[in-house]
Order: sequence, then structure tokens, then C-alpha cells
Amino acid sequence: MRFRGILPAFVADLVFANISEADASGFALRETSATGQGNAFAGATASAEDISFMVNNPAGLTRHPGENFSGTMTAIVSKATFAKTSATLYGGGNISGNNGGADAAMDSLVPAVYYARQISPDVYAGLSLTVPYGLISKYDPTWVGRYYGIKSDIKTFNFNPVVAYKATPQLSIGGGVQIAYTRGMLTNAIDFGTINTLQSLGVGGATPGAVDGFGEMEGDDIGFGYNLGILYEFRPGTRAGIAYRSEIHQKLDGEERFYNGSIGNTISGLTGAFKNTGIHLDLTLPESLSTGIYHEITPRLAVMAEAAWTAWSRVTEMRVKFDNPSQSADVTTAKWHDTMFYALGLTYKTDNKWT
Repeated sequence: MRFRGILPAFVADLVFANISEADASGFALRETSATGQGNAFAGATASAEDISFMVNNPAGLTRHPGENFSGTMTAIVSKATFAKTSATLYGGGNISGNNGGADAAMDSLVPAVYYARQISPDVYAGLSLTVPYGLISKYDPTWVGRYYGIKSDIKTFNFNPVVAYKATPQLSIGGGVQIAYTRGMLTNAIDFGTINTLQSLGVGGATPGAVDGFGEMEGDDIGFGYNLGILYEFRPGTRAGIAYRSEIHQKLDGEERFYNGSIGNTISGLTGAFKNTGIHLDLTLPESLSTGIYHEITPRLAVMAEAAWTAWSRVTEMRVKFDNPSQSADVTTAKWHDTMFYALGLTYKTDNKWT
């Protein structure tokens, strides 16, 4: 059990609140294109059906001459419940509390906006603004897991200018710069009763599991990365693509605020900890490699497939450092594994307007 930081809220909520994202991994979001969602992002690296696919493969812009704009808004309506069994205090005894409420996963809207323009017969440029990572969850403040997390809200906004070049009639290449702004807010309860017992502080009335304070951490940062893509058209209507998005290292700087109560303030005065302080959290957004194929069986019917690898094993730990020298770093080990995404899809065009 951890007492100083609130980072366990981040890890616990990834487990409990993101379980409904069947097409994602970790706290990644794939909701970047209405067209792509229509066929579960099968062939997203190769299809380039509209400019929203530039986030999957920037080389696909060469298939869209002139000037184009695209936007989408996705509503994520998810539900997460915790089946309460039992939770035990560090020194023994059960932790009181409920199951966190009827729904810990907060509904949210995920925007995506794209703009592209043909610069010359062979050069194309584009801009995208997406939310590739995000998570919002909220449990009842008195739930049985409150020492791990109560509310988590983390979002990454990715601004991605790209350029694509049509090297030959069949081969296009593209690349761009990722500018990622991440902001996170995490809260959890603090068991001052157990802290009093473990450190033999002798504060009266500090009963384990019954004297709670709260910590709230907020931080943000801007990080940078890049993305690359290749698209090859074997013949009209048949093409394949491969794309890579680099990892982005970020250091979220911000503040942790404590709401201790009278007993918590007494413990804070004795230990020097649990005082409002600056925080620094190292966060890695993982790299990914994807490949896809697209083949038109008839002018109206197409089949496509996609495979994508995401390096979540790069996330080895979550480490929060505090400016307060009396508060040691809070480290949570993350035993995450790389993930694979596979998709098969069909697209049928009823006419020139409907698909």
C-alpha cells in the first residue's frame, strides 16, 4: 500500500475503467476516423479512403488532390463496475467501503480534425489534430479501493503536420512531426491511520482505515515525436502500406495538493510529508508499427486487412518525484506487454455518395 503519491490511481483505473475499449490497448484511443471505424480500421494503413487516414499513413495524402477538410466527433459511452469482494489493511483488518458506484467509466467525446492541400503535382501537405490517448474514470470517494484511486482524467492532444511525396506513379512516401500535449489529473485517498501505526507516531484517534485524507495531482507537458509511411499501389485498386509512429517521452510537471483533515495535518507536521508540493512524472507514449492491404474485388466492393504492433512494454514504471524533500518518490512498477491489433473488413459502395 502506498501513502505518499497518487500514481496508483493511474494504474488501477487503467485496469478497471478502460476494459471496454476492445479495439485499443493500454489507454490508447483509436477513434480518429468515422470512415475507419466503419470497417474496424481494417486496411487503415493502405486504404487512404479520405484524408482522415493520414494519421494511419501520411503517404496516403497523395491520393487526394486539391484542398480537403475532414472532421469527426466520436462519443465513447462505456460502462465499468467493480465487483466488491474484500480489501485488507496493511496491518490486518478489512477496509470498509462500497463498490465505487454503478458506473466508474465516464462518457466522453473524442474529436479529430484534418486539413490537406496539394502543393505541387507530386507534393502534398496535411495537418491533423487528434486525441490518441485518453482515459476518464471516477469512483465514489468512499469506495473500497479509494487508496488506489478515486478519479483519473488523462488526455493527449496530438498535432501532426505531415508531407507526402509521390515518388513514382505507384510509390508514395510521407512523414511528419508529432507535437503531443498531455494533461493528467489523478486523485486518491490517504490512510493516515495506517501511516500513524506503521511509523509509530502516537497520534490519538488515528484509526487505520477510518481517518482518510485526499491527494490530488495535476500535471502537463508537451512532447515531440515523428511518423513515417509508405504506400505502394501494385495496380489500380490494389495497394499496401506500412507506417511507423515513434514513441514520445514526456515529463509532466505540476502540483500535488493535499486535503488532510486535522489528524492528517498533525501527521504532516510530524513527518514533513503531505504538504502541497511540485511534482514531476515521467511518461512514455509507446511507438507503433502497422501494415495493411486494400484490394477492390469490383468497383463497388473492396476487402482490406490490417495488423499493428504497439510497444507497451516500454512502459516499465510510473515514477512521481516530489519537490518536497520529505516526500520520497512514488514508484509503481508496470508489467505491461506489447499488444497486437488485427482487423479484416469489407467496404461496399451502394453509389457514389453512400458506402
